[in-house]
Amino acid sequence: MFDFHKDKQRYFNIQKEVTEEDVIPFLEKQIGPCINKRVLEVGCAEAGVLKAFLDKGNTGIGIELAESRFILARQFLDDEIKQGKADIINKNIYDVKDPQ
Repeated sequence: MFDFHKDKQRYFNIQKEVTEEDVIPFLEKQIGPCINKRVLEVGCAEAGVLKAFLDKGNTGIGIELAESRFILARQFLDDEIKQGKADIINKNIYDVKDPQ
């Protein structure tokens, strides 16, 4: 394990930076501008990737299975959640139940 994995704020910042510098530019070359989109991130961890998309003017939902990471993601995106720009869900995506 790398030291930055223990520092969750630093890990969040690294997730955000990599997404801003590499992921979003790659996507924009493929599909055009990444603005005014609705983003779904499954396995969002602390939600640094989602934060990068939110900062570009998107809205989004992050889904995280690990409760400890879900709690951190909600803390890190508190302002965006309060503004209605984001939500973080603590759920196992494979836990599909019949609505009846």
